[in-house]
Amino acid sequence: MTEDITMHTTNEQSSLWETTEAQSSIEPVALIARRAHKKSRTGCRSCKERKVKCQEERPHCSNCVRHFYQPAIHCFYEDVPQRAKPVRKERRKSYPASEEALLKACNVYASRSQFLASSSIGDERLDPFETHPPSQEVDVDHLMKHYFSSLVFNMFPYYPSPGKNPQTEYYAPLIWTDPILFNVTLQLSAFHLEKLYGRGNEQSTRLQAESIRLLRERVENNPETCSCDQTISAVAGLTAIEHAKGNMRMVQMHMDGLNRMIIVRGGLNAIRKSNAMVANIVFCMFIAADEAFPTLDLESQQETPGWYLESLPLVEQREYLDLEDCGVASEFASVMKGIRLLAQCYQTADDTDSAEHYLSVLSFLCSSMQRIVSLPPPQSEDVDVYHVTEACRSAMVVHVFSQWCGHQPDPSIMVSAAQHNLKSHLKQLLGPGANNPLFLWLLSAGAVAAVGAPERAWFVGHLAAIVDDLGIQSWVEIRDQLKRVIWHEHQDEDSHKRVWEDLEALERQS
Repeated sequence: MTEDITMHTTNEQSSLWETTEAQSSIEPVALIARRAHKKSRTGCRSCKERKVKCQEERPHCSNCVRHFYQPAIHCFYEDVPQRAKPVRKERRKSYPASEEALLKACNVYASRSQFLASSSIGDERLDPFETHPPSQEVDVDHLMKHYFSSLVFNMFPYYPSPGKNPQTEYYAPLIWTDPILFNVTLQLSAFHLEKLYGRGNEQSTRLQAESIRLLRERVENNPETCSCDQTISAVAGLTAIEHAKGNMRMVQMHMDGLNRMIIVRGGLNAIRKSNAMVANIVFCMFIAADEAFPTLDLESQQETPGWYLESLPLVEQREYLDLEDCGVASEFASVMKGIRLLAQCYQTADDTDSAEHYLSVLSFLCSSMQRIVSLPPPQSEDVDVYHVTEACRSAMVVHVFSQWCGHQPDPSIMVSAAQHNLKSHLKQLLGPGANNPLFLWLLSAGAVAAVGAPERAWFVGHLAAIVDDLGIQSWVEIRDQLKRVIWHEHQDEDSHKRVWEDLEALERQS
């Protein structure tokens, strides 16, 4: 039966993108108010945490039997640790009256998602008075809880608490209101649980067939909604699942569909104006698939967020390396300077004060890296400018996306390719008298990304020669030089210091 479903699903997907997509939007479903619960001062641990009246039955109270799939795991009669302090509410902006209803709906769905993402809540069923698109799956509650308590934190490194997570704030409302994206989210959660516990793939295969059926129905019957944020997000989710399976043929097919929809929308920058979190998720899928972005965004100007302008005076006080003087083409140097500023001002997501603030920082990083990987090779008569610039392109990829490896979708393929490209371009530049101070950062970034790989010895060996040529004697000296290029204290301090320790070990052996 599973094999039949799989074959049918593959055939459905193979012709899915024959229909032309068009831009539109989807209205949220009607909402019903959340019911209140009675409070309780006594009872089992779970009832105390959930603030409900416990009937104190043994061994498991009726509340836990009703709300949990595995009450034995959650129902204990013991003291409860102090709960985490509630997240400070952000001040609301004023919106036009015409947007108020939609804003209220999004706030309700975002609050529910933040509740599910809270680590203090177990795998209880969703409130029956809250709405979501229909599904034939009996464990919808469990799958959605798993998504918001686990997968929602596994796409980007340095995610903050649920109260400042832009994915629960800006992306989750789309899930709760769109049947295709909701079904794809269930499929993603089921697939992850099947891998996690070594179970068969019956449920994720069944959900995949339903996702493709719903998507095909929309493509054929509602072409005006085929390039809306919800549909784009659903296709990105399907692509992520196939990528995790290693099914590159299906990944390519879905990426072709994403390309078409993005072109219809006018590029990822246009989607960022509609929902920046959707654009960031799609960006991650392009990076993981090592796929070229549509060139539309190169024709538009990258937006400058307010925090960037406010931070410029801080950066101007530091003595940074002039990238163009070191041979970097001006367009690349400009983007690198922006990422340099971001790295100085924001070490972790907790340096932001709201989900909106964090989303702005994350979106700036994603759009900057999209530009880095998309810019055409520099046109210069000086061959060194070409190799230095391309080495910087590759170094930026390994510097940023090495931190994302292990998150889903995993960018390891692009990072590996960039590492080899970095080595290839540096080979054309290194030699006697190659004392360009930028080479310190390029080689050190390559060595960090190559940890555990044979290429690390190559990067460390050439770095040792540059260090000797520049007369650097200590970790503090080389760190000061690295900080003049791009330095992210939170992620770089320990990893680059280990490279220096390898240098010292190499010197002791010689």
